[in-house]
Amino acid sequence: MLKAMFIKLFGIGSQIWMTENLKTTLFNDNSPIPNILNDSIWGHLRSPGYCWYNNDSTTNNILYGALYNFYAIETGLLCPTGWHVPNESDWNTLESFLGGNEIAGGKLKDYYTPYWKGPNLCIVNNFGFRALPGGERLNITGIFFGIRERGYWWESTSANNNQAFSRSMSHESKELYRHLTNKKRGNSVRCIKD
Repeated sequence: MLKAMFIKLFGIGSQIWMTENLKTTLFNDNSPIPNILNDSIWGHLRSPGYCWYNNDSTTNNILYGALYNFYAIETGLLCPTGWHVPNESDWNTLESFLGGNEIAGGKLKDYYTPYWKGPNLCIVNNFGFRALPGGERLNITGIFFGIRERGYWWESTSANNNQAFSRSMSHESKELYRHLTNKKRGNSVRCIKD
């Protein structure tokens, strides 16, 4: 699974990003990432875990990729060797290159596909990022939320013991948002080259 990710990459400004959300079920040392199916276990987990939206790998694996909690990010082993989960500076550089957070989301969202719920407020995506609305998995309840409406991606930036930062895009906006997020939530991951 890790080899396929090297094929699909692109440059935006001085950065090289993967063109799709991470789908790996293994850390880069080949140890397995626990697949957490149970909502209650997911909602209270304080160790690495991943899942597919609605626990449906058949429908959601190829298109949207996996959702990971922040404890998987903190291992430093989630992206392939030579890649990393983007930090605040990486996202800010991307945002700035695209003209600021008010329009960056509109330039990163997949423009040509029906995967975003309408209206999909975007600007023609000439950058290859193809952001898709893979939704998220909530902490505490472990329920899935927001597919086709919103995409959420982790930053590697931790705020404190319980929270870290994430970025999101919505079908209703061109903005790239930054959030303080509970580490138990499940978000998508895009890797960036070291």
